[in-house]
Amino acid sequence: MTVLVKLLNGQSVEGLIEAISQDSSLLLLSDAVVCGEGAPMRFPRLEVTADQIESIDILSDVPSVDSRATSHPSEPPTWQQNTPRNAKTTPRKASSNWSQDDVRRYKGEEFDFQGNLDRFDKKKVFSEIRQQDPTRPEDRLVSHNLAQRKMRHDQNVLPGRIVDADGEDQILLETSSLSLNEKKSEIPCVAGSLLESIEQKILLSGAISNEQMIENGGRSLCSFLFERQSELLSASVLLALSADRFGSYALCAGRHLLNRGIRVFANLPADMRMAPTYFNAALRQFQKCGGIIFENQKEKVSLVISSLPVTPVTSKALICSIAPNTTAALNARFGLPSEIPSGGCVLCDVGWPAAQVEALLGSKWRYSRTFGFASYLVIGDK
Repeated sequence: MTVLVKLLNGQSVEGLIEAISQDSSLLLLSDAVVCGEGAPMRFPRLEVTADQIESIDILSDVPSVDSRATSHPSEPPTWQQNTPRNAKTTPRKASSNWSQDDVRRYKGEEFDFQGNLDRFDKKKVFSEIRQQDPTRPEDRLVSHNLAQRKMRHDQNVLPGRIVDADGEDQILLETSSLSLNEKKSEIPCVAGSLLESIEQKILLSGAISNEQMIENGGRSLCSFLFERQSELLSASVLLALSADRFGSYALCAGRHLLNRGIRVFANLPADMRMAPTYFNAALRQFQKCGGIIFENQKEKVSLVISSLPVTPVTSKALICSIAPNTTAALNARFGLPSEIPSGGCVLCDVGWPAAQVEALLGSKWRYSRTFGFASYLVIGDK
């Protein structure tokens, strides 16, 4: 029964009568809405005493019931005291009857991995995908991500073709040229005295140190070998050294070749008493990396890196070109001197700063950059 209770303080309460005390001194309402001066407030349960009530109006009566129905007096509601927060409550035991059917159904069964794998025909599925996909194999990304072949520590990384010539195993060389004869282009060359003066002025100015120039020359020489003559590096390499800056360049290049797994021999000059400090330092680094001092071994080499002077002018700059006389004297298949032969061109970088070389040579030369900074790799055509 929904009633509207007017209180003595001017407020009104609308709610459903839930219970009445036996002495009619207390009225219990559910879903009560209290209206007064402010906004209406709703309470799930509200107790109203008899001394607070002014009047009671019935808003809706109870529904009609069957005459045959029996009624029993309702028991008065009991108010329970609030339990303390720290009081321990015993949780109810969860019923597990709902999952017994599934447990009994799958109990004792094991998942057959092999049987399920056999049901999947991977070859058939991938063949269907290839038939439906019109993409060419060379355009697929997987063709560019092939796993590299693993090599042993004593196995040559660069392949070489070995043929039998004159009863001896020799490397079949491919013809190549260091000049631009095919393009019919002029290659301007710098005289040895000019290169020597350029290097001396750069060293005196402090723009680059002696060690940096040697390291740059050795790295550039190796870069040239791997780019142009990589097939020659499948066998041993001999360094024909002179106790000067050219020999230091060759030793630095030999040290980098040793790090690539190539056997490198060094032929020292007869007189080492006047060898400069930087040459001895380069020799020690070469031996620490596994370099071998050549002492009349009968070792066949495929490449000779020569620093022996073949011209009267001995510059301090690194110049690379073919030297047939030096190569023939050493009885090698290929020679690469690190000094100034007649008619050679600058092919290796020694780290000269761009501003100082342009001030000495002018801007008419064509220069290339390497190693990430402005330094001179090639003096070529315009």
